[in-house]
Amino acid sequence: MKKILMLLSVAVLFAACSKEDTFEQNTDAFETTDFKVYDDSNLGRYIGVFTTEEGFERAAVEIKILVNQKATALFNFPNGDAILFTSSEVIKSADNLNNISFTSEKGFFTVSISDKGETAIVSGVEFENKKSSIIILKDRTRAPVLALTGTYTCTTCSNPDPKTFNTLVSGGGTGAQTYLTQTSFQGVAYPGIGVQENCASAGLITFCEANSGDGTTTTVGFSFGAGDIDWNAEMVYSNIPPDCAELSGIWFFKRGLAGQQSGTFRSDAVNNCLTEMALEDFEDATVSYTTTNDFDVVIPEFSDGFSDYFTRTDGSNINTNVVFTDTSGTGFFAAQDIDAEGEQEPLYVNFMDMDHGGASIIYFSAFFAEDDSNDGNQDWDIADNVMVQYSFDNTTWVTFFAIEGDDTSGTNFNSTPRVDTDFDGVGDGAEITSNFEFFATGFVNDGTTNPTSSATVSVRVRVNLDSGDEDIAFDNILIRGL
Repeated sequence: MKKILMLLSVAVLFAACSKEDTFEQNTDAFETTDFKVYDDSNLGRYIGVFTTEEGFERAAVEIKILVNQKATALFNFPNGDAILFTSSEVIKSADNLNNISFTSEKGFFTVSISDKGETAIVSGVEFENKKSSIIILKDRTRAPVLALTGTYTCTTCSNPDPKTFNTLVSGGGTGAQTYLTQTSFQGVAYPGIGVQENCASAGLITFCEANSGDGTTTTVGFSFGAGDIDWNAEMVYSNIPPDCAELSGIWFFKRGLAGQQSGTFRSDAVNNCLTEMALEDFEDATVSYTTTNDFDVVIPEFSDGFSDYFTRTDGSNINTNVVFTDTSGTGFFAAQDIDAEGEQEPLYVNFMDMDHGGASIIYFSAFFAEDDSNDGNQDWDIADNVMVQYSFDNTTWVTFFAIEGDDTSGTNFNSTPRVDTDFDGVGDGAEITSNFEFFATGFVNDGTTNPTSSATVSVRVRVNLDSGDEDIAFDNILIRGL
């Protein structure tokens, strides 16, 4: 699903309890404890995530259990609030850690832990009089657990408000990992599974592919009623302190079936390694881009309702024979035969004058797709292309991602669009298909690329497609800085 094309090298989260929830009795003991000695015990530290069943409250959870101490459970919320729960009784021994009752002014829950902590179950969770859910895992030195809170959106659902999508990463970082997920879907919190693989380091950052399922035969994150929910995502880790990680991707309910719903999900900003500069999902009238021609003149988006268009769309105002799969939400940007309606190619989708905040690397990601021609063939000529470019002065534009025809026939006509990995004008990389696929790349901000030390940067998608059956579509453009 994920294709990391160029990742350029470039040179802990803390939360405090609110005053009313401050708890001092066990703090010093826990802070000075070497939890490594409890790796093979059911005592020690457990990391988890919390959500209300309705999906509007969520938190990362840290539970600490030691003999001769009251156990504590610290909830760290994305807005910086923290709430401390304590066990009703002192832990007498490790022999029986069943039905440990935790309470605070906000609610209560019960924890039961098996020998060595292999199984840890939280039940009876209530928070502010709302039915809730917590999942936890034993945090071990050799297999630390990372908790990420986050949300998903669904533009096609009856209630489009963001809801919980939390993740527990078992293994603590890069390389092969397993995930537990916690998703609030239609008023119920569902546990799910996922895997991480195909990690690639890029200096200060490592990027990994994450997908629902177990990595073998099971691709479903979790099942709901008459359908399954699955997802594809990208995980980003910091290679240097301070530690950070972020997860973003797309999800599908009943993928490819009648009644399909889909959307995006992201971890909360408190977890993130990268600073967001622009995000465009093409779902509503709120836009972060402009459309211009080659003379820097702003032009309106357009479509003849058939095969000549340059516009944000849900598919209803363009040729119905143009079909894409794995669309996220309902909206995306699409272009075909863009000179047929009075404009001259190339045309641009621009994200202008973004404050990069001194970022050393600007990171771009998006989903791209291209529909086959009406006869099922590929019709990109060698002169056709789609490029993503950057500029620090809005005058000099540099291409850092390109899609070109592969010209396998040697005729300069009717070829397959592919990523041009070496920027020689011929596609030689991954094929762009009718299925929306994720691509990511970036460029550095230094004295060579930004000689005037501009505080802003612009990124544009340059579309040069001037014939019928030559089209492109893109969605979920995300521009971030590090």
